Amino acid sequence: MKKSLIIAAIFGAALAVSCQNKELVEQPVEKQPVIKSFTLQLPDTKASVSLGGKVSWEAGDEILVHTGHIRKGEYTIVKLNASDISSDGKTAKIAFEELKTYDWVANEWTTEPGKYSDYYAAYPAMPTAYPNTWYCRSYFTDTNNFLMAACDNDGVFSFYSLCSIITFSASGDFDSFVFSGNGDETIGYDIYGVEILNGGQDFRYKESSGPLTKIEAKFNKGATNYIYIPGGVNLSGGFTIKFLKNGNVVKVAKSTAGADLARTSMLNLGDISSHVKDYTAPVTSDHKSSIPTSGATDLSAKGSANCYIVPSAGTYKFPANKGNSSELAGQVFGVEIIWESWNNAEEVTENSVIAKVDFENNWIYFQTPSPLKPGNAVIAAKNSNDKIIWSWHIWVPQTAITTASFNGAFGADAMKRDLGALIDPVGSSSTPETVASCGLLYQWGRKDPFPSVGVMATSTSAATTSKPLASISNVQIAIAESIANPTVFAYNGETANEENDWKGMNWTTDDNTNAWDNSGAKGLYDPCPPGYKVPAYDSSLPAWTADGWTYSDTNFWYKLGDLVFPFSGYRDDCSGSWSHAADRAAVWSATSSDANKATCLDVRIKNAALSLAVTGKYKARGNSVRCIVE
Repeated sequence: MKKSLIIAAIFGAALAVSCQNKELVEQPVEKQPVIKSFTLQLPDTKASVSLGGKVSWEAGDEILVHTGHIRKGEYTIVKLNASDISSDGKTAKIAFEELKTYDWVANEWTTEPGKYSDYYAAYPAMPTAYPNTWYCRSYFTDTNNFLMAACDNDGVFSFYSLCSIITFSASGDFDSFVFSGNGDETIGYDIYGVEILNGGQDFRYKESSGPLTKIEAKFNKGATNYIYIPGGVNLSGGFTIKFLKNGNVVKVAKSTAGADLARTSMLNLGDISSHVKDYTAPVTSDHKSSIPTSGATDLSAKGSANCYIVPSAGTYKFPANKGNSSELAGQVFGVEIIWESWNNAEEVTENSVIAKVDFENNWIYFQTPSPLKPGNAVIAAKNSNDKIIWSWHIWVPQTAITTASFNGAFGADAMKRDLGALIDPVGSSSTPETVASCGLLYQWGRKDPFPSVGVMATSTSAATTSKPLASISNVQIAIAESIANPTVFAYNGETANEENDWKGMNWTTDDNTNAWDNSGAKGLYDPCPPGYKVPAYDSSLPAWTADGWTYSDTNFWYKLGDLVFPFSGYRDDCSGSWSHAADRAAVWSATSSDANKATCLDVRIKNAALSLAVTGKYKARGNSVRCIVE
């Protein structure tokens, strides 16, 4: 019996040990990260190329590797060390922890292969170039760099050169230089995208936006200067290099010989010092408008503004003043139609809204076609360095713009339509709203508009001519930079890209508290035409309450009595992309809530019911504007 007890005890002890071991075995084992390794191969040229053609990777080179969206968690930047690089500099080795890829069938992030390749690479590393980069596309925001892209081909990134290169040297005390084609050819982009597919078997440019006709770079004294032209271009009329000192052009070199710059080619100009001549700035008073100045209708008769309404076909003029002031924006040396739109998705015919534009003695002159073509346009004035000093919105409505009191909704008579809309909203229970009743969109505190929705109840942007709109800058910009770049939609990309924290914040680094409402007066950057302004927030007025509003989700409007707003959507404050052009709308007030927000009507259909809030929204968002009488 005793022996049996001893055996039982032994077995009991063994069982206890066994259970303890089982518990140990069942403890979750921490998953070790998977390390991915790649070989980098160079194309025929690189940024460090010498005149002898030497090519090499260098310690400190940064490679961007991504698998889909360039957002937190879906990309990595690998910096090369000397030990990573082969002795001849032709190849390099990199390693990093495995990244999530996108499963296009299941529509979710996984560690499964992507659409074309598992991984994509870009040099130089520009992770914030375009925050919503999709699968095979690499994007760049610094044109004057040697740009390369590659895709995963059995553990090898064989980079493709995306540029042609011009090199030169010159003697002189200069800070920078500006290169341009004599025919105003496109030689760069605000955002440049490419696709490298199927191991490099399929190569194409994709979604390049903000075409540039000039490239500005720092001048390297006593050294070789490089000009990188994405994609290559045929400069059939030659090119010009302007040399600047303290921001002013002091010397110029011009060639009238044609140059066909194919991708991967290099044009070595050598020492061009003998071709560098003194620069004589044009005199603005010498320029005479090709548009007849006598009889032109003065659109500023009721005051200068950032927007002017054109009621009929004809010839018009306005002074080159800073928006809602009598101050000259600067000496005008050139004018340009930045864009035109018909407020829909149709391909726009150039010069259909504004037939011609010119200037004389710091006045802007323009002509419309006859008959008039309804739409919107932006005209810019430029200085002697060909940089935009101010721009103005020209509004050509389809029907006459009228106002009403709307039972005192805003405390003053208001327009019956949003700023930039071609017709009044219908507000009918039987007739759906069309894009013609949707106005343009504005980042709070900016004077320049962004295009409307092109197809109602979609995320299609209205088509434009000339330069594409809404070039994306996911870094905040100064107000002066926004004036020089009226098509750039800016926001705080660093904040917006924080995981689970989609906030675009303010679009500017400057204090823009008084941009639209300067202590009750119309602010300098107010986007409304003469005699109108953006309404200030007033909690005592019916328009700024959540009471009494009705809606039609099938006909895309909401209204307070006869005050009607279409569901025109908005541009998102952390991407610039269209959002909810069927069930949401937002209308700015002129009142800044704080450094990053301004008060607006925010309206949306939620759970088959109207949700209306008067709240602060990030100033980077592109909302509608309804002007009231000053």
